[in-house]
Amino acid sequence: MKKILNLISSAFLTILASFTGTQVSALNMYDGTTDIYDGSQLHIAIVQVGPAIYRDVYITINDIVALNGGPVYVGIDTYDTTTNQLTVPDVLVGTTHYTNAKITIDKVVKVGRAFPNGVRVGGIDQFCYKVDCVASSDKLSFNYLFMPSEAPLPLPTNTKLSVTQQALVTKANSIINSVEGNVALIIIENGQIIMEHYHPLINSNTLLIGQSMSKSMTSMAIGQAMCTGLIPSLDTLARDVNPLVSGTSYGDSTIRQLLMMSSGGLLGSASAPGSPVGGTTIGNPTLPMFFDNLLQLQAYGSKQVMPDGTYLQPGTLFSYKVFDTLTLGFMFTQNGVNHFQDIFQNYIWKFFGAENNGYFIKDINGMPVTHNGFMATAKDWARVGQSISNILNKNNSDCFTNYLKAATTQQIENKYIGPLYDYQDRYTGYGYQFWTGGSYDLPGTVSMNGAWGQRVVVNAAKNRVMYYATYQLTPTTPTPAGSLDKMFAAW
Repeated sequence: MKKILNLISSAFLTILASFTGTQVSALNMYDGTTDIYDGSQLHIAIVQVGPAIYRDVYITINDIVALNGGPVYVGIDTYDTTTNQLTVPDVLVGTTHYTNAKITIDKVVKVGRAFPNGVRVGGIDQFCYKVDCVASSDKLSFNYLFMPSEAPLPLPTNTKLSVTQQALVTKANSIINSVEGNVALIIIENGQIIMEHYHPLINSNTLLIGQSMSKSMTSMAIGQAMCTGLIPSLDTLARDVNPLVSGTSYGDSTIRQLLMMSSGGLLGSASAPGSPVGGTTIGNPTLPMFFDNLLQLQAYGSKQVMPDGTYLQPGTLFSYKVFDTLTLGFMFTQNGVNHFQDIFQNYIWKFFGAENNGYFIKDINGMPVTHNGFMATAKDWARVGQSISNILNKNNSDCFTNYLKAATTQQIENKYIGPLYDYQDRYTGYGYQFWTGGSYDLPGTVSMNGAWGQRVVVNAAKNRVMYYATYQLTPTTPTPAGSLDKMFAAW
């Protein structure tokens, strides 16, 4: 038993003795992973013990040692083999958060799959085992479910590759075999799959979280909301669409400015006190409000004061801020009703011909976590890219086509302006939540990028699409991502 106990960590707990009969869940600080206590056993979604990480651990609880033991910190729950104590950063009981709960473990019932030593949490958020994500997204109660299309977009496999295609596959295999870190890779030309590869622990049914590729999905949902009449115009102030965001810099920006990451909000919000790592843009997840989108917007809703003492004018400066995208999640509300699920289901997921379920994490108030909360199978991520290519190549003049053309072309310049400014130097511009002008990309290429090595890259002119998900064993370990990007551009 002692040996098995060494296999514990990471939980989203539930408080036992003090809350008899109450269903309690603990929220992992990474992308809404949820551990559930059912009154008998605690199901821990992802666990770290020393350098080792484990998934789907079931335990019974002996005692609650402490609650409210200090500020919430960023990271997964940790298990101390010496004290036999599990520390849970953030526990939600009803609507009340408790911090740094410490419990002693009575018995280990089950331990799931172990991951290699040294794998960092941020690098495996999108890494899954069979059909269960480490983030337990398909078991997550805090999400929107989107059903597949009755007529999925065909993605046949090309069984007669040309010499050029064969050379590309050989190159791709060389890249992903040269360094550890490939989760999934799909390459498509002219609507046919010429390469499909998965890590041996997953398969084509595995859900893969998109991280910031979710921003691009949100953008396309905004376009459809405008085209169906839910949103009057991209040049409407956000506060006029949803008064909840009034009193914030984001509410004083137009929807178009939010899409361009050019609100008048704080440039330093990416480096706010307590944020997990300098340069990230998820506000301050050390606070319980991390799970409440509106509270985040209000807390970081001040206007940016420029060096000359004036306020930053919305629309004038690109600055990559999660809060711009979180505000877009409030733009689907009309007469107090949130239409996000309907828009995304009917005009994105079904419209793009998805073959499997998709999921979007939502906060405790039911607002979508639009900046990084969407997850889907690899083929459905690839279908998104192929659908974008198809729409751009048809060159129709309908509302959504025109929106997508604008979204996937540069709308604002991406340039460095100082240390509080978060940007990616590989890209010269930004569209509507899409990156443009990548230094590794051919002209006209557009991409959806995720923070930990996810990408959908589309070259509509050549009708080529690539999707990959990667992970890093350590923050400095090479991954296949950059080499795959260069390979795709050279093709």
